[in-house]
Amino acid sequence: MKKLKLIFLTSEGKRHIFYPQVDSDKITDKEIQKIIQQLLIVDKSQAQNGSHLFATLEKAVWIDRQSTILFRRYKNGIIYGR
Repeated sequence: MKKLKLIFLTSEGKRHIFYPQVDSDKITDKEIQKIIQQLLIVDKSQAQNGSHLFATLEKAVWIDRQSTILFRRYKNGIIYGR
C-alpha cells in the first residue's frame, strides 16, 4: 500500500507533513502537481496573520508500506516468524 507524503515548510520555517488521500494506482505525476499547486494557492488566500501552513514544498514522496509479521501471540504461547 502506497501513501503520498507531502512535506511543506511553513512561513516560520517549520516542517508540515501532509498525507492526502489518493489512489496510488490511478494518480499521475501531473495530477499530484495540480494538488500541490491548489494547496499553495488555497493557503495563500486563507492565511491568517501572514502565517502560511503550506508556504513552500520541500519534498513529495511515495511511501511504500509493507508489513512483515515478526511474531504473533496466541493463547498457548508465542509463535515467531511468518
